Amino acid sequence: MGFVCYGLTVSRPDGVSSSSEKYTLYRPHTQRPSPDATTRAGRVLPLLALAKMEGLMAEAEDRSYRRVPKLNEEYNTWALLFNAHLVAKELSQPLEEPLPPVREAEALGRYKKKDRKALAEITLSVTTQHLPTLAEATTAREAWDALEQTF
Repeated sequence: MGFVCYGLTVSRPDGVSSSSEKYTLYRPHTQRPSPDATTRAGRVLPLLALAKMEGLMAEAEDRSYRRVPKLNEEYNTWALLFNAHLVAKELSQPLEEPLPPVREAEALGRYKKKDRKALAEITLSVTTQHLPTLAEATTAREAWDALEQTF
């Protein structure tokens, strides 16, 4: 039947626990919840729901410590931090490497997908006053170069 989410800490029947987590795991057929314990929203959640919640929490934590301030006037600082951000998200290839040959369709497809994502990340990371600078950019490299020229 698997693990079921219950309570406020993460622990398993074998005694392994983590105080930094928010749920208790137990196997319904090997460990029953105590009558005074409460469940989230009054019901026991399956492990899949727990995994999804932990994934969302991890994504939120990931975004919180890797958040780069929007570009305003400090271009050199922003460029350094944002390049690290793109590397961490594995989106730096369009800024560092040329377009693959057309005959390598699969590599070209992956490159273009990363390029679109990198362009979106760059566009979302500038204040509205810099959006006209990026209006004509169709690739991440063009957007990066346009911002570099502006500063």
